[in-house]
Amino acid sequence: MKDSPSRRATKRTVIDQSVLGRLGLDPNDVIAIEQECIMLRPVTGSERLSEEQGVWTLRTGQPISAATTDGLLWQIRHERDSANLKSGDKD
Repeated sequence: MKDSPSRRATKRTVIDQSVLGRLGLDPNDVIAIEQECIMLRPVTGSERLSEEQGVWTLRTGQPISAATTDGLLWQIRHERDSANLKSGDKD
């Protein structure tokens, strides 16, 4: 049975800064708590890709500029249009 401290707002876990550093955890990282043992590991790795309101969302921890997303969207549309035009020539 796993639980997440973020679901229980009244309880907090304090972990020494040196332990956080050795485990590669940041002070505000969410950790998984298992009843059989104490296992500290970041939860973010397993929850980076999630579905939100019917849209798949990838969390990278870094902001993405509008220019970057616009450029990628243009590239995908251009590749799709090129592929559609090529497949239309074969008929």
